[in-house]
Amino acid sequence: MKVIMYHYVREFSPKMPYFKYLNIENFIKQLDYFEDEYGFLSKPEFEEVIFNKTKSTPSKKIVLTFDDGLSDHYKYVYPELVRRGLWGIFYIPAKPYLEKNFLGVHLIHSLVGSIPAAKLLSQLESKITEEMLTDLIRNDFSEETYVNQKNPASIDKFKRILNYFIDYKYREGILSELVSVNNIDDDVDSFYLSVNQIREMHDNEMIIGSHSVNHPVLSKLNYSEQKFEIFESLNFIELTLGQNIIRTFCFPYGGSRSYNKDTLALLNDSGYDFSFSVDYRDVTKEDLLNNIQSLPRYDCNFFPHGEAS
Repeated sequence: MKVIMYHYVREFSPKMPYFKYLNIENFIKQLDYFEDEYGFLSKPEFEEVIFNKTKSTPSKKIVLTFDDGLSDHYKYVYPELVRRGLWGIFYIPAKPYLEKNFLGVHLIHSLVGSIPAAKLLSQLESKITEEMLTDLIRNDFSEETYVNQKNPASIDKFKRILNYFIDYKYREGILSELVSVNNIDDDVDSFYLSVNQIREMHDNEMIIGSHSVNHPVLSKLNYSEQKFEIFESLNFIELTLGQNIIRTFCFPYGGSRSYNKDTLALLNDSGYDFSFSVDYRDVTKEDLLNNIQSLPRYDCNFFPHGEAS
Protein backbone atom coordinates (compact mmCIF):
# COMPACT_ATOMS: atom_id res chain seq x y z
CA MET A 1 0.00 0.00 0.00
CA LYS A 2 1.04 3.57 -0.57
CA VAL A 3 0.67 5.77 2.51
CA ILE A 4 0.55 9.49 1.70
CA MET A 5 1.46 12.26 4.15
CA TYR A 6 -0.10 15.73 4.18
CA HIS A 7 0.30 18.78 6.38
CA TYR A 8 -1.25 22.13 5.41
CA VAL A 9 -4.20 21.92 3.00
CA ARG A 10 -5.80 25.33 2.62
CA GLU A 11 -6.38 28.42 0.51
CA PHE A 12 -4.00 31.33 0.05
CA SER A 13 -3.86 33.92 2.83
CA PRO A 14 -2.44 37.39 2.04
CA LYS A 15 -1.31 37.61 5.68
CA MET A 16 1.30 34.92 4.92
CA PRO A 17 2.47 35.50 1.33
CA TYR A 18 5.44 33.10 1.55
CA PHE A 19 3.63 30.24 3.29
CA LYS A 20 4.06 26.72 1.84
CA TYR A 21 0.81 24.74 1.64
CA LEU A 22 -1.16 22.43 -0.65
CA ASN A 23 -4.04 24.32 -2.22
CA ILE A 24 -7.39 22.61 -1.60
CA GLU A 25 -8.10 22.55 -5.33
CA ASN A 26 -4.87 20.63 -5.94
CA PHE A 27 -5.71 18.29 -3.07
CA ILE A 28 -9.00 17.49 -4.79
CA LYS A 29 -7.18 16.92 -8.09
CA GLN A 30 -4.71 14.63 -6.35
CA LEU A 31 -7.52 12.56 -4.83
CA ASP A 32 -9.00 12.21 -8.32
CA TYR A 33 -5.59 11.06 -9.58
CA PHE A 34 -5.22 8.50 -6.80
CA GLU A 35 -8.71 7.17 -7.47
CA ASP A 36 -7.97 6.73 -11.16
CA GLU A 37 -4.46 5.28 -10.79
CA TYR A 38 -4.57 3.18 -7.59
CA GLY A 39 -7.86 3.33 -5.72
CA PHE A 40 -8.16 3.80 -1.97
CA LEU A 41 -7.78 1.11 0.67
CA SER A 42 -10.98 0.85 2.72
CA LYS A 43 -10.71 1.10 6.48
CA PRO A 44 -11.63 -2.61 6.98
CA GLU A 45 -9.01 -3.57 4.37
CA PHE A 46 -6.41 -1.44 6.16
CA GLU A 47 -7.21 -2.97 9.53
CA GLU A 48 -6.95 -6.45 8.02
CA VAL A 49 -3.48 -5.62 6.68
CA ILE A 50 -2.30 -4.15 10.00
CA PHE A 51 -3.78 -6.65 12.44
CA ASN A 52 -3.52 -9.85 10.35
CA LYS A 53 -0.14 -9.06 8.87
CA THR A 54 1.07 -12.69 8.77
CA LYS A 55 -1.76 -13.53 6.37
CA SER A 56 -2.28 -10.28 4.48
CA THR A 57 -0.34 -8.88 1.56
CA PRO A 58 -0.55 -5.11 1.13
CA SER A 59 -2.11 -3.93 -2.12
CA LYS A 60 -0.96 -0.89 -4.08
CA LYS A 61 -3.96 1.13 -2.94
CA ILE A 62 -3.73 4.52 -1.17
CA VAL A 63 -3.96 5.35 2.55
CA LEU A 64 -4.19 9.04 3.50
CA THR A 65 -2.53 10.53 6.60
CA PHE A 66 -2.57 14.10 7.91
CA ASP A 67 -0.11 15.46 10.47
CA ASP A 68 -0.21 18.15 13.15
CA GLY A 69 -3.88 18.46 14.13
CA LEU A 70 -4.47 21.55 12.00
CA SER A 71 -7.80 23.32 11.68
CA ASP A 72 -7.23 23.03 7.91
CA HIS A 73 -8.04 19.36 8.25
CA TYR A 74 -11.52 19.95 9.59
CA LYS A 75 -12.33 22.91 7.32
CA TYR A 76 -11.03 21.53 4.02
CA VAL A 77 -9.93 17.89 4.22
CA TYR A 78 -12.54 16.18 6.36
CA PRO A 79 -15.58 17.38 4.32
CA GLU A 80 -13.94 16.22 1.08
CA LEU A 81 -13.19 12.79 2.54
CA VAL A 82 -16.76 12.44 3.81
CA ARG A 83 -18.13 13.54 0.42
CA ARG A 84 -16.13 10.78 -1.28
CA GLY A 85 -16.80 8.11 1.34
CA LEU A 86 -13.11 8.02 2.29
CA TRP A 87 -11.31 7.91 5.63
CA GLY A 88 -7.92 9.10 6.86
CA ILE A 89 -5.51 8.99 9.79
CA PHE A 90 -5.05 12.32 11.59
CA TYR A 91 -2.04 12.70 13.89
CA ILE A 92 -2.55 15.10 16.79
CA PRO A 93 0.20 16.71 18.95
CA ALA A 94 -0.94 17.16 22.56
CA LYS A 95 0.71 20.42 23.64
CA PRO A 96 -1.85 22.82 22.09
CA TYR A 97 -4.55 21.09 24.17
CA LEU A 98 -2.62 20.47 27.39
CA GLU A 99 -0.96 23.89 27.58
CA LYS A 100 -2.94 26.06 25.12
CA ASN A 101 0.34 26.95 23.44
CA PHE A 102 1.59 26.90 19.86
CA LEU A 103 4.10 24.27 18.86
CA GLY A 104 7.53 25.63 18.01
CA VAL A 105 7.48 23.99 14.59
CA HIS A 106 4.34 25.91 13.66
CA LEU A 107 5.71 29.22 14.91
CA ILE A 108 8.65 28.58 12.58
CA HIS A 109 6.28 27.91 9.67
CA SER A 110 4.32 31.07 10.45
CA LEU A 111 7.49 33.15 10.61
CA VAL A 112 8.84 31.76 7.34
CA GLY A 113 5.44 32.25 5.72
CA SER A 114 5.12 35.87 6.79
CA ILE A 115 8.59 37.44 6.76
CA PRO A 116 11.28 37.52 4.02
CA ALA A 117 13.74 34.71 4.69
CA ALA A 118 16.91 36.83 4.65
CA LYS A 119 15.46 39.16 7.27
CA LEU A 120 14.44 36.23 9.49
CA LEU A 121 17.85 34.58 9.26
CA SER A 122 19.58 37.84 10.15
CA GLN A 123 17.34 38.27 13.19
CA LEU A 124 18.01 34.70 14.30
CA GLU A 125 21.77 34.86 13.86
CA SER A 126 21.88 37.98 16.01
CA LYS A 127 20.32 36.04 18.89
CA ILE A 128 22.14 32.70 18.89
CA THR A 129 25.58 31.73 20.13
CA GLU A 130 27.67 28.70 19.25
CA GLU A 131 27.01 27.04 22.62
CA MET A 132 23.29 26.89 21.79
CA LEU A 133 23.88 24.74 18.70
CA THR A 134 24.60 21.46 20.45
CA ASP A 135 23.70 19.25 17.46
CA LEU A 136 25.52 21.21 14.78
CA ILE A 137 28.00 18.33 14.42
CA ARG A 138 25.34 15.78 13.41
CA ASN A 139 25.89 15.13 9.72
CA ASP A 140 22.47 13.55 9.27
CA PHE A 141 20.86 16.80 10.39
CA SER A 142 23.10 18.82 8.06
CA GLU A 143 22.88 16.64 4.97
CA GLU A 144 19.54 14.81 5.11
CA THR A 145 17.05 17.52 6.04
CA TYR A 146 14.90 19.49 3.57
CA VAL A 147 16.51 17.77 0.59
CA ASN A 148 13.10 17.23 -1.06
CA GLN A 149 11.90 20.78 -0.49
CA LYS A 150 12.51 23.61 -2.92
CA ASN A 151 13.46 26.37 -0.48
CA PRO A 152 15.92 29.26 -0.64
CA ALA A 153 19.12 28.41 1.24
CA SER A 154 18.29 31.02 3.90
CA ILE A 155 15.01 29.24 4.75
CA ASP A 156 16.70 25.85 4.99
CA LYS A 157 19.36 27.30 7.29
CA PHE A 158 16.78 29.07 9.46
CA LYS A 159 14.74 25.88 9.84
CA ARG A 160 17.75 23.61 10.44
CA ILE A 161 18.99 25.84 13.24
CA LEU A 162 15.65 25.98 15.05
CA ASN A 163 14.40 22.46 14.34
CA TYR A 164 17.60 20.42 14.51
CA PHE A 165 20.78 22.14 15.67
CA ILE A 166 19.62 24.18 18.66
CA ASP A 167 19.43 22.88 22.23
CA TYR A 168 15.71 22.85 23.01
CA LYS A 169 16.20 24.74 26.25
CA TYR A 170 16.99 27.87 24.20
CA ARG A 171 14.49 27.39 21.40
CA GLU A 172 11.26 28.58 23.02
CA GLY A 173 12.74 31.87 24.23
CA ILE A 174 14.26 32.72 20.85
CA LEU A 175 11.05 31.85 19.03
CA SER A 176 9.06 34.00 21.43
CA GLU A 177 11.29 36.97 20.63
CA LEU A 178 11.02 36.43 16.88
CA VAL A 179 7.23 36.08 17.04
CA SER A 180 6.94 39.25 19.11
CA VAL A 181 9.20 41.44 16.98
CA ASN A 182 7.47 40.29 13.77
CA ASN A 183 3.88 40.50 15.13
CA ILE A 184 3.06 36.89 14.24
CA ASP A 185 -0.47 35.68 15.00
CA ASP A 186 -0.29 32.80 17.48
CA ASP A 187 -3.97 32.13 18.17
CA VAL A 188 -4.02 28.48 19.22
CA ASP A 189 -7.80 28.05 18.94
CA SER A 190 -8.00 29.04 15.28
CA PHE A 191 -4.85 27.20 14.20
CA TYR A 192 -5.54 23.72 15.62
CA LEU A 193 -8.47 21.32 15.63
CA SER A 194 -10.78 21.66 18.60
CA VAL A 195 -11.43 18.70 20.89
CA ASN A 196 -15.03 18.57 19.66
CA GLN A 197 -13.84 18.46 16.05
CA ILE A 198 -11.43 15.62 16.89
CA ARG A 199 -14.28 13.67 18.49
CA GLU A 200 -16.60 14.28 15.54
CA MET A 201 -13.97 13.07 13.09
CA HIS A 202 -13.31 9.98 15.19
CA ASP A 203 -17.03 9.23 15.36
CA ASN A 204 -17.19 9.43 11.56
CA GLU A 205 -14.58 6.73 10.87
CA MET A 206 -11.41 8.83 10.89
CA ILE A 207 -8.50 7.37 12.89
CA ILE A 208 -6.96 9.78 15.39
CA GLY A 209 -3.31 9.09 16.21
CA SER A 210 -0.59 10.47 18.45
CA HIS A 211 2.06 12.88 17.22
CA SER A 212 4.00 13.40 20.48
CA VAL A 213 3.35 16.21 22.96
CA ASN A 214 5.78 18.93 21.84
CA HIS A 215 6.69 17.76 18.30
CA PRO A 216 10.44 17.34 18.99
CA VAL A 217 13.07 15.50 17.01
CA LEU A 218 12.91 12.43 19.24
CA SER A 219 16.50 11.39 18.56
CA LYS A 220 17.63 14.63 20.27
CA LEU A 221 15.99 13.49 23.54
CA ASN A 222 17.10 11.09 26.25
CA TYR A 223 15.10 7.99 27.16
CA SER A 224 12.91 9.60 29.84
CA GLU A 225 12.15 12.62 27.64
CA GLN A 226 11.12 10.34 24.80
CA LYS A 227 8.97 8.28 27.17
CA PHE A 228 7.08 11.41 28.17
CA GLU A 229 6.44 12.39 24.55
CA ILE A 230 5.26 8.91 23.54
CA PHE A 231 3.24 7.89 26.60
CA GLU A 232 1.62 11.25 27.37
CA SER A 233 0.52 11.83 23.80
CA LEU A 234 -1.27 8.47 23.81
CA ASN A 235 -2.77 9.28 27.19
CA PHE A 236 -4.22 12.49 25.74
CA ILE A 237 -5.82 10.59 22.85
CA GLU A 238 -7.31 8.00 25.20
CA LEU A 239 -8.66 10.64 27.57
CA THR A 240 -10.21 12.46 24.59
CA LEU A 241 -11.66 9.46 22.74
CA GLY A 242 -11.77 6.59 25.22
CA GLN A 243 -9.96 3.26 25.29
CA ASN A 244 -11.66 1.69 22.27
CA ILE A 245 -9.29 3.14 19.66
CA ILE A 246 -6.60 2.13 17.22
CA ARG A 247 -3.29 3.18 18.80
CA THR A 248 -0.99 4.72 16.24
CA PHE A 249 1.91 7.19 16.27
CA CYS A 250 3.89 9.11 13.69
CA PHE A 251 7.35 10.57 14.19
CA PRO A 252 7.67 14.36 14.20
CA TYR A 253 9.83 15.38 11.23
CA GLY A 254 10.14 11.71 10.22
CA GLY A 255 12.98 9.81 8.61
CA SER A 256 15.44 7.51 10.37
CA ARG A 257 17.40 10.48 11.73
CA SER A 258 14.36 11.55 13.79
CA TYR A 259 14.22 8.48 16.07
CA ASN A 260 16.41 5.73 17.54
CA LYS A 261 16.19 2.28 19.16
CA ASP A 262 14.81 3.81 22.38
CA THR A 263 11.93 5.30 20.38
CA LEU A 264 10.99 1.98 18.85
CA ALA A 265 11.19 0.15 22.18
CA LEU A 266 8.99 2.76 23.86
CA LEU A 267 6.39 2.55 21.10
CA ASN A 268 6.16 -1.20 21.59
CA ASP A 269 6.08 -0.90 25.39
CA SER A 270 3.31 1.70 25.34
CA GLY A 271 1.01 -0.46 23.23
CA TYR A 272 0.97 1.33 19.88
CA ASP A 273 -0.37 -0.90 17.11
CA PHE A 274 1.73 0.73 14.38
CA SER A 275 3.70 3.90 13.65
CA PHE A 276 4.76 5.87 10.59
CA SER A 277 8.07 7.45 9.73
CA VAL A 278 8.89 9.11 6.40
CA ASP A 279 10.53 6.87 3.80
CA TYR A 280 9.45 7.31 0.21
CA ARG A 281 8.34 3.81 -0.76
CA ASP A 282 5.42 1.38 -0.49
CA VAL A 283 4.65 -0.54 2.70
CA THR A 284 5.70 -4.16 2.18
CA LYS A 285 4.87 -7.38 4.02
CA GLU A 286 8.42 -7.27 5.41
CA ASP A 287 7.63 -3.88 6.95
CA LEU A 288 4.45 -5.23 8.54
CA LEU A 289 6.29 -8.18 10.04
CA ASN A 290 9.50 -6.47 11.16
CA ASN A 291 9.08 -2.68 11.04
CA ILE A 292 5.57 -2.13 12.35
CA GLN A 293 6.71 0.89 14.40
CA SER A 294 8.49 2.58 11.51
CA LEU A 295 6.33 2.09 8.43
CA PRO A 296 7.21 4.17 5.35
CA ARG A 297 5.17 7.06 3.94
CA TYR A 298 5.39 9.22 0.85
CA ASP A 299 5.10 12.98 0.95
CA CYS A 300 2.18 14.11 -1.20
CA ASN A 301 4.58 16.15 -3.35
CA PHE A 302 5.94 12.94 -4.90
CA PHE A 303 2.74 12.63 -6.91
CA PRO A 304 0.92 14.81 -9.48
CA HIS A 305 -0.87 17.87 -8.04
CA GLY A 306 0.97 17.54 -4.70
CA GLU A 307 3.56 20.27 -5.00
CA ALA A 308 3.29 23.05 -2.43
CA SER A 309 1.93 26.42 -3.50
